[in-house]
Amino acid sequence: MKNFNLFKNETLCIICAKSNSQGLSNKNIKIINNYPLIYYAIKKAKKNNFKYICISTDSKKVANIAKKYGVRTFFYRSKDLCKQNVPKLSVWKDAIKKSESFFKKKFNYMLDIEVTNPL
Repeated sequence: MKNFNLFKNETLCIICAKSNSQGLSNKNIKIINNYPLIYYAIKKAKKNNFKYICISTDSKKVANIAKKYGVRTFFYRSKDLCKQNVPKLSVWKDAIKKSESFFKKKFNYMLDIEVTNPL
C-alpha cells in the first residue's frame, strides 16, 4: 500500500508510559505473558513499520525496557506532565515538539498507541 507507507513516513507514533499511574503503580512494566506491558505497544508500532516512534515517560525503567525492544527514549517527560489532572493533549504536544526537534522533521500526523490497550 503505497499511500499507507507515505502516511507512516509523515506520522509520529507516540507511546505514553508514566510511572505513577493512578490505579496500579508501574502498570506499564508489569509482566503479562512473560513480557512487560509496554512491550506489546512497542511491538505493534514496530510490526507496522512506523519509522518515528516516541516514548513519553518519566521512568528510567520504562526507557530501559523500550531500548531493549529497539526504541530509544530521547527525552524524559517532566514531572508537571505526569500529574493526574494533566490532559493527554498536553503530553502529546510536548512529545511532538521534542520529537520534531530530535528527528529534525515536521510531522503531519500522530498516532497514540495506548500501553494498556495496544491492539
